[in-house]
Amino acid sequence: MASGRQETAAEGRLSRLLDSPVIGMTPWIAMSVLVGPGRYELAVGVSLALAVAIVIVGRIRSPGASFKILEISDVVFFAAMAVIGIFPSAGTHRWLENYSGELSNIALMVIALGSMAVGVPFTLQYAREQVPREFWDNPRFLRTNYRITGTWGAAFGVAAIAGAYGDWASR
Repeated sequence: MASGRQETAAEGRLSRLLDSPVIGMTPWIAMSVLVGPGRYELAVGVSLALAVAIVIVGRIRSPGASFKILEISDVVFFAAMAVIGIFPSAGTHRWLENYSGELSNIALMVIALGSMAVGVPFTLQYAREQVPREFWDNPRFLRTNYRITGTWGAAFGVAAIAGAYGDWASR
């Protein structure tokens, strides 16, 4: 800790949570919980606010740290969803309310697979904060992060397909 005092157990747990990919998923979780008929704007607004807050808190906690792919993608995606949702036609608005969950899962899949394609699986950025530097270039450590990120990407793809099928079947 910067102040030189010992971190309490509760502070340690909070710190680990704030340094995990779970925190980067918070805007997506909020979106999935809040979105529905008549609530698109609320869901996107809350999700965008959370995404921006996560980036700001990350800068405050670790001023010299690099931006995380997932957290920046959160801000970009939800800002785009907010802009798209400002003046949609009635049909587009209804589509956004019905399919934003699938769209979110597709975006998360693209983020996961895209981060792997550019050589920085999004979980690697979080894992490096938890693991000593001497392991960062270890092939096993890197391979593990590729597998974890790939598993996340596959899960998001399956969720998008399942959600689309569920929406289609219920119509």
